[in-house]
Amino acid sequence: MKIDYVKLLNMICLVLICQVFTPSQFAQAQDQPQLNSGNQYNNYNNFTNPNPSNNQNGGYDNSVNGNTNSGQNANNPLNSLKNIFTPNPNSIPNQAPLSVPALTFVDVSNGQFGKLEINLEAARFQDTAVENLHLLATNFDITAGKLSSLDIGIIGGHVQDFIFDRLNLSNNNEMFFNTNDFLTQKTLTFTSPVQANVYAEISQKSLNSFLNAPNTLNRLSATATGKVAMIANMFGVNSNNLGFSVMSASANLAKNNQLKLNLDTRLGLGQNTASVPVEASTVINLANGWVSLEDTHLITAGQELPAAIANMLVSRINNLTKFNDTSKDISFQFTKLTVQPNRKFLLSGMATINKLRFGKN
Repeated sequence: MKIDYVKLLNMICLVLICQVFTPSQFAQAQDQPQLNSGNQYNNYNNFTNPNPSNNQNGGYDNSVNGNTNSGQNANNPLNSLKNIFTPNPNSIPNQAPLSVPALTFVDVSNGQFGKLEINLEAARFQDTAVENLHLLATNFDITAGKLSSLDIGIIGGHVQDFIFDRLNLSNNNEMFFNTNDFLTQKTLTFTSPVQANVYAEISQKSLNSFLNAPNTLNRLSATATGKVAMIANMFGVNSNNLGFSVMSASANLAKNNQLKLNLDTRLGLGQNTASVPVEASTVINLANGWVSLEDTHLITAGQELPAAIANMLVSRINNLTKFNDTSKDISFQFTKLTVQPNRKFLLSGMATINKLRFGKN
């Protein structure tokens, strides 16, 4: 069947006109002046784009093109049909631009967190580094200055020259802290000391890294002081070369909580120095809740060193573990020590926490 597309298009236009025009408007449209040209293409172009400059053949009269008075344009049914597809832009109300508020994802100043969890990997700070740090706090209310529980786990911690493989602190009792200190000084200052369970692991490898750090070797070394240094300077001897220096150290964890130390020392007098290897045998124990070395013996070339030098070196070794006596923020009270030969030693007990610092003041 052959379709007459021209008749089909005329029928569609007739349906649209019937839906838009009232009978009176339709009658009025029949009374309008006839088109000046039978060119259907120009008539359609004039209807869709009524621009006088494009109406070369006269097109619609001025009443259709909108050049007559507004009363005639308003009653023109063709304009009614045209306005369906091209609404008057003046009829669209003006709208003020939308104002987008600033987004605040975490308002720490008065935040309340049912669960606050922080996980850091390969973190580096000013004088501290950790391979992994995990912090978990529950019911953390900054405005009220309280939290219900706190758990801190550190793997591969480096505090200045000291290295520990694992450290865990946990407390499940309600704690209160100073909100102003937290916001202004980046410090969690507890209103009363917090008692937390503590567990620590220190491997033999980490112990050796600590012993061979430059600051540790310097603390193990000793030079002449006081009157001895004064007399040495009078005879032209540099007092810095009067004494002994530890160049390197190695540690080995043994059975029965024993620690074997091999020290490469230099004994000096003026410009003359001699390499003296020293072997130390000591026992790791807990004293006043902290690690200490007891029953220490030093031997060099098969002979035991004089007691004065031996005691000086042992004293310096013991002073390396005086961290517990100098920190006012946190103190440890270890109650159990376990040595695993050639591997590591384990510590467990309680920690008293006064402050946790999250930045330099």
